[in-house]
Amino acid sequence: MLSKIPTRILIIDNNQVQNELYSKLKNKGYEAIVVSNSDEGIKTIKENKFGVIIINTKIVDKKTISVMRKIKEMDSRIERVVICKNTKDAKMEYFDRIINKSMNVEDVVVIIEKTLEKYQLKEMVAMYERTMDVFSTLEFNELPKVIIDSTVEELRADDASLMLFDDNKKQLYIVDSNGLSKEIISATKMSVGEGISGYVVKNRRPLLLIDGLENDPRFKHIKQKGVQRKNPITSSIVVPLIKNNKVLGILNINRRNIIEHFTEHDLHKANTAASLISVAIENAKMHSHIKKTGEQELLKVHDELQEASEKIRQMQVQLIREEKFSLLHKLTSSLVHQLRTPLSIIDLSAQFLKKEIQGSEKIISTLNTIQRNIQRASDILQDMFEMVLIKAETMKFERCRIGEILEKAIEIMQPKLNGAGVNVRMKCAKEELQYININKHYLEHVVVNLISNSIDAMSEGGEINIDLSVDPKSEKIVMTFVDTGKGVKEEHLKELFTPFFTTKEKGIGLGLFTVLQIIEAHRGDIKVKSELNVGTTFIISLPIK
Repeated sequence: MLSKIPTRILIIDNNQVQNELYSKLKNKGYEAIVVSNSDEGIKTIKENKFGVIIINTKIVDKKTISVMRKIKEMDSRIERVVICKNTKDAKMEYFDRIINKSMNVEDVVVIIEKTLEKYQLKEMVAMYERTMDVFSTLEFNELPKVIIDSTVEELRADDASLMLFDDNKKQLYIVDSNGLSKEIISATKMSVGEGISGYVVKNRRPLLLIDGLENDPRFKHIKQKGVQRKNPITSSIVVPLIKNNKVLGILNINRRNIIEHFTEHDLHKANTAASLISVAIENAKMHSHIKKTGEQELLKVHDELQEASEKIRQMQVQLIREEKFSLLHKLTSSLVHQLRTPLSIIDLSAQFLKKEIQGSEKIISTLNTIQRNIQRASDILQDMFEMVLIKAETMKFERCRIGEILEKAIEIMQPKLNGAGVNVRMKCAKEELQYININKHYLEHVVVNLISNSIDAMSEGGEINIDLSVDPKSEKIVMTFVDTGKGVKEEHLKELFTPFFTTKEKGIGLGLFTVLQIIEAHRGDIKVKSELNVGTTFIISLPIK
C-alpha cells in the first residue's frame, strides 16, 4: 500500500471559501497551507515544496491559466488542481484535475488523496531515473560528481559532500563536494566517532539534523572542521554508505538558504538512494580493477560486474513496479467498491418492477436481460479485482491439456476474428505431451488477451499463427503467437507489461500487465519481439512439472 504522502498541499483560494476543504485535509493528517491570491501562491511555492496545488476560483480566466503554467515551469511534477463553477472553461492541457464547485467536500478530499498518490508515483519514477545516471557512470573519478549533482537535485539541497572510508587508515576523507574548496577537501580527515560524519559511521545509521548542531544535545560539544560559512546549516541529512556489511563512506546533504527543513520522508529517500549509491561505488571500483587485471581476471570480474548491475536493474524495476502495482490495487479496489452499489440498486429495482408489472412478457423479458447484464458486469468487476491480486498460492491448479485451452480461447474469439477478417492457424505437439498443471480460467484469459491484441493490430485483416511445442531440455511447454499486424515500436517494447501503459486510444493498459502476472504465477516467463509493419511475436514458456 502507498504510505500517506508527507507532502504539503497549497490552496490558492481567490474566493476565501475553502475553509471546509482545508479542515478536512488537516484532520486527515495532511499539511495544507492556504493563501488568498495567486501572487502570494507563487511566492510560497518558491520557498517550499508542494505535491499538489489547488486553485479555487469562480471562473478559469487567463490569469489562472498563466499561474498554472508558471507552476509547471517551476516543477513539472507538481499536480495542478482547479476547483471552479463552470468546468467547461477549464482545459486538461492546463490542469491535472478539474473539480466542479458543486461536488461534495468529502468526494473532493478523495480526489485530492488520489492526486497525491499520483504525485508520489512521479517522485519514485524521478528517483529511479536519477539513479540510472549514477549507475551508467563506471569511471570512478567521474562518479562522485554525478552522485553529488543527483543528490542535490533530488533532495533540493544547497550543498552536499561525499566522503569515503579508508579501511587501512580507518579515516574518512572527502572525494567531492559542491560547496567546499579544494584545500578544505584535501585537508579534511575524520576518524570513526569524530564529528557528525564519524558518529554516523560508528553507529551505521542515517541521521536527520534540524536547526544546526547547537540545538542537538548529542553534538553540542562537537566543533566542525573547516571554514565557517556566512549561511549556517539549517538542516542536514547524513547517511552511511554500506555494502555487504562494510562501510564505504558517508553522504552529507545540507540546506542553508532553503527555508523548508528536511523531513523524515527526505531521510527515507536519502537512505534508499544511499543503498543504490553504495552498489554504484562498488561497481565503479570493480570497473577500475578490470583495467589493471589480466585477460583471465578481466573476464571473471566483468561477469561479477554484469551480475551486480543486473541485480540493481532488477531492484530498480521491482521498486517502480511495486509502487505502480500498489496504486493499481488501491484504484481497482475503489472502482469495484463504488460500482457495485449502483449495480445492486439497478438489480433490486429490476426485481421490484418484475413483481409490480404483470402480464407484459416483453417488459419482463427486458428486465431479465437487464438483470443478466448486471450479473455479467458484476462478474467482470470481480474478475478485474481478482486479476490485480493474482498470486500462485491463491490459484487452484489442475492437470489439463494445454491444446484444449487454446481451442476454447479461439472458439470464444471466433466472432471477433471473423468480423476482423483474421485467420488463425494452430500447430500442436502430440496430445500426450500437452498435459501440465495450470489454472484453466486464468490461462484462457492469457490466450484471449493475446489474440484480441493481435486482432486490434490488424485493421485490414491478417493471420495469427499459434505454435505449441515441447522443449525436452528445459522441460517446458512453449506457446508461440505470431501475427501479421502493424508491430510495436522498439521504444515501447520494454513498457508493454507495465501497468497503465497503452498505445490504444481506448485502452487502460492493464491487459498485458495481467498476462504477465498470470504467467509468473505459473512459474513461467513471457517474451516479446516485434518489427514494424511485419508483426509481433509473443513466446510463453511454462514448466511441465
